[in-house]
Amino acid sequence: MRRHDSLFKPLRSPWCVALAATGVALVAFGAQAQQPAGTAPRASANPTPADPATPAQGGRIGLQALKGRIDLDGKPTVKGKKLKLEVACDGDANYSCTKARLMLQGAPKGKNARGKDAVFARDTEVRVAAGKTDKLSLKLTKRARKLFGGPNGVKRIRTEVFIKGDPAGITTTKRTGKVE
Repeated sequence: MRRHDSLFKPLRSPWCVALAATGVALVAFGAQAQQPAGTAPRASANPTPADPATPAQGGRIGLQALKGRIDLDGKPTVKGKKLKLEVACDGDANYSCTKARLMLQGAPKGKNARGKDAVFARDTEVRVAAGKTDKLSLKLTKRARKLFGGPNGVKRIRTEVFIKGDPAGITTTKRTGKVE
């Protein structure tokens, strides 16, 4: 018997047997879960809306969304008192992107470069639907307004993006208008 032949046989794990006992057909690679001998499908005497296991009410059993990842989509821009950027969640309807913390911090090259370690903007509850892209407008910090503002303010700066506290990459933040 080849190693992968077990994938095409009926599923017999305890979880699959328990799921099949509820009367739901479980299909994986074209195989259906078999019901244990001498057991009948579960019949709920009083199906309630709180019982997610009632197929008549369209309940889903044992399904869990995969966790998607929120990523930066495009380049951040600064204008006025706002930093604008787009964030995207990968995946499709089977994915779910939980809320995340987002922070943009200056990361210019050079020992004494302007804007080093300056936090430009942050948000604590970034939410994006699965497979979608959202535009965010974040309030600039006081230090960022000083850095980008005025006639001698920086036009663009290398920026490190942190999502959920972890480094998510390096990008360039560009000033597109007057910063107050």
